[in-house]
Amino acid sequence: ITVRARAGVAVGNSLLFVTAGVAKPEVEHTWIEIDDETDSWPTFKNSQIGIVAGFGVEHRFGQPFSFKGEYLFLNA
Repeated sequence: ITVRARAGVAVGNSLLFVTAGVAKPEVEHTWIEIDDETDSWPTFKNSQIGIVAGFGVEHRFGQPFSFKGEYLFLNA
């Protein structure tokens, strides 16, 4: 889950923007190696609140359609 604000500059039908906010990721990872349990990892869970920031571009293709691509960095 992220809650972010974004601000940017419109260039024609495109919006170049930066974004920042808070995030609460929910990550769970387990590694089980068959026939070698000494090399297995226990279940790891992480759900700390952290910050998220990034940048991107959104381009409008006509009135109801747009395409958005963005890069996000999460530190939790």
